[in-house]
Amino acid sequence: MVEDPFVLRRVMWLRSLRWLACTELADLVLVADNLTEVRHAAGALVLASEAHPVALHLVVDGELASGARTWGPRSLVAALEVLARRPMIAPVTATRETRTLQLAAGEAREILEENFGILRAALRGLADRMPAIPATLLPTALPDPLGFVERLTILRRQLIFAGARLDALAGLAHASQEVRIARGGALATGGMPALASFVILDGVANGPRGALGPGHAIGALETLAELPYPATIDARTPLRALETGAAAIFDVLEDYPDLGVTMLAGFATMLAGAHV
Repeated sequence: MVEDPFVLRRVMWLRSLRWLACTELADLVLVADNLTEVRHAAGALVLASEAHPVALHLVVDGELASGARTWGPRSLVAALEVLARRPMIAPVTATRETRTLQLAAGEAREILEENFGILRAALRGLADRMPAIPATLLPTALPDPLGFVERLTILRRQLIFAGARLDALAGLAHASQEVRIARGGALATGGMPALASFVILDGVANGPRGALGPGHAIGALETLAELPYPATIDARTPLRALETGAAAIFDVLEDYPDLGVTMLAGFATMLAGAHV
């Protein structure tokens, strides 16, 4: 039970963020303990341009702006830049008297590395905002069945795992398995929970926007976001795919939190670059 009214108030603000709504109270308290309330006068500079932000801000009341972009209550400002370790493109100022809860960049990264509940929530939030993952080039002449090295190589080439350490990916490779789908069979069923992600190895599947072939990933973002598959993907031809279950992914992320932080940095870099 949280007895400190100031901490409780901060916890309630954190829980108001959609991607933190289902996070355990103890995890939110950990974050709340590291927040600092800051008041900004109208016109005050909150974050300088061309500088790496030293903190991210949760707007409590008031409004922050950067060019044509504005952030009101329950908005996170500079979170993507902190995760991606990239500078602000334009300065952020307060358009009127504004109150924010500030979390130092170093403390944010430390919390993500040491608290799996918050790391999982952050991955859930960013994966939900990511655009579709493009197909990747697979190694030529894949053996049948795949060996461990081939499974590791295929996973390493996936965009969501770019830059990940080999020992973390090795855990995923051990937990991955080949599956075979007969023509007309479903690889993923729209509206059903995404319990696994797939990389097509051989064959062709029917996707919502056309054919999907070798190198296409299915359900990776939905698995991380803990959302249903958005559409049914069925086999146009007999196909072979590499399957990685959601439970295995989260088990590896809990054992190797640096993998999750690397994935967050990659997502944040893409989203910040797209000004999403």
